[in-house]
Amino acid sequence: MDKNWHLMHIKEVFILMELELLGIPKQKINQLKRADIHSIEDLVMYFPRKYYDFRNLVPIRDIRDGEMCAIVGKLGEIKESKTLVYAKVTDSSGYCYAYWFNQRYLSKILKEGEEYILCGLAQIDTDFYNVRKIFPIMFDRDINKLRKIVPVYRKIKGMSDAYLQNLIADALKLVSSEDYLEENIVQRFNLISEYEAFQCIHQPQSPADIEKAKERFVFDDLFIFNFQLKNLHKDQDRTTRYPVQSCKSWTPLYHSLPFDLTDDQKKCLKFMYYTAKQGKRINALIQGDVGSGKTIVAVFMMALAAENGYQSCIMAPTEVLARQHYEELAERLKGLPFAIGYLSGNITAKQKRETLEKIKSGEIQLVVGTHAVIQDSVEFQNLGLMIVDEQHRFGVVQRETLLERYNNPHSIVMSATPIPRTLSMALYGDSIQVLTIKTKPKGRKPVITKKMTSDADVNEFMYQEIQKGRQCYVICPLIEDSESERMTDVESVNTVHKKLVKYFQKYPEVRISLISGKMKQKDIEEEIRKFANKEIDILVSTTIVEVGVNIPNASVMTVKNAERFGLAQLHQLRGRVGRSSHQSYCILQTPKEDDVKVDIMCQTNDGFEIAKKDLELRGPGDFLGVRQSGQNKYVMLMLAYPQLYEEISKLNDEIYRDPEWYAKYSFINEFELR
Repeated sequence: MDKNWHLMHIKEVFILMELELLGIPKQKINQLKRADIHSIEDLVMYFPRKYYDFRNLVPIRDIRDGEMCAIVGKLGEIKESKTLVYAKVTDSSGYCYAYWFNQRYLSKILKEGEEYILCGLAQIDTDFYNVRKIFPIMFDRDINKLRKIVPVYRKIKGMSDAYLQNLIADALKLVSSEDYLEENIVQRFNLISEYEAFQCIHQPQSPADIEKAKERFVFDDLFIFNFQLKNLHKDQDRTTRYPVQSCKSWTPLYHSLPFDLTDDQKKCLKFMYYTAKQGKRINALIQGDVGSGKTIVAVFMMALAAENGYQSCIMAPTEVLARQHYEELAERLKGLPFAIGYLSGNITAKQKRETLEKIKSGEIQLVVGTHAVIQDSVEFQNLGLMIVDEQHRFGVVQRETLLERYNNPHSIVMSATPIPRTLSMALYGDSIQVLTIKTKPKGRKPVITKKMTSDADVNEFMYQEIQKGRQCYVICPLIEDSESERMTDVESVNTVHKKLVKYFQKYPEVRISLISGKMKQKDIEEEIRKFANKEIDILVSTTIVEVGVNIPNASVMTVKNAERFGLAQLHQLRGRVGRSSHQSYCILQTPKEDDVKVDIMCQTNDGFEIAKKDLELRGPGDFLGVRQSGQNKYVMLMLAYPQLYEEISKLNDEIYRDPEWYAKYSFINEFELR
């Protein structure tokens, strides 16, 4: 079923309108399809990522550096060079210069002496007598034509912004005005119609229009999501087909550990063991800060399942984390008679075929992998335990479907993102047990977080740690240098790597390497293996090490352009160090004098406090970003709108209690949420 349940689904009918209805060339249709836009509905659901407000004109003397604005002025002589067209622009308050890059044809279109409205990025050149500049993204001789709110979309390769805007305008004319919600629900929640919401999100006349559209789409997302969860949980069985009788394997496993379990870890294991021993189904959410030791709890539980004759699986969101779990299981359980299998999109066809056969026959009892574990080709003989790491990276509904497919095995969700009890119950059912690991493993010291600006200071600090035998991460927000004006102060992995190699020429013993998402998986794993084996001192990377890389000897996490990362992401990155008895440091490097996120990181190491602050900073207004990122969308919306979610949940309870009312909305359970 298509992801877009918004349109054309009245009376359980779901008809997708072909892009050909727009009467556009095949080339343009292919460009849209490459951007995952396959229908008129997909196009209408391609929401703006932001807006520019050009309704108010700004006198040239009042333009501000780095701001988008609209000015009206008379063009002087039109000049051109190899790459740009430029002209002096004058109004009654002063003058500025307008620049158009890579658009030389404009020299024949622009008229000297004519008045234009120019909308674009303003700049004040402090290095050259504070000369004012504007880089127009739109211009016209009809002043009123561009005095409006302009939606800004994610770029579609090969397609101009104006062409995309015109396509969406044409698509809006084909949208049905029929609403799947009854009028009494629309009025009860003070919503606008679905049809109006699409007009307001793409062609707003005021900021209020955008807010009203957001409110409607937030409601729709939460209503559909909650409706499906109610269906999944309505027949929830608290007994289990997978009881356990003994935990003898835990004794040798416990004694083989080079560390002791914390009290919180022991409580988690004790609770889950006795739950299964009493014939009840484990349905647990294990919350624990980064580095708190959730994985070793998973190892014990998988050993317990194998000992009692059941298969188990653990799913991780990334290849790196899945491989880490596999290696930890292999290391911890090597004295026990359990077979472990690994599944991912990057193993060979032969390896996959052999692994699948052994899972089906029951020869492999413990399975580790990425989302490949939940594919239809995987057939477990006797799956008794399913563990999902970093749940928010997977679809909640898909997870529930898998549980149903295997007669509701025991379920453990592990998350470093704290979820309030009420939302946990909504996501995982009334029987969910929230288990919290707060205490860090013994001997670990809190990571000291520092804000620094100078490359030389950061490099010398890292060198001091390397001299002590430690290792360092350096994280960058970009893979390659960006041509975008606003990203000119952001360094890429490649640039940072070159700079570090040059700086450390005076310390030739320092070994530096880099990894990025553009590399092949096997090459990434090889560099991480070298880092783990202490063959590399400084590993330069993008955020692909954010989750799951466990190098106890690494004591420094340097984050370049820290202001460009989210709080939760910074906290995850910091969690990659401080994983041994060595004192560790997180260096947040930023050119900004004041940054709220960096300040918060320097003040606390408490992941629960950081999650709370992160939500406060993002606020409900972060809706569009959440909507299009996919990851964690529904959980973030639930956290951002707790009161609305509660009211929606009550509404759905009413609908489920009334068979006639339920029949009107039962089609919702046929749609696959992503």
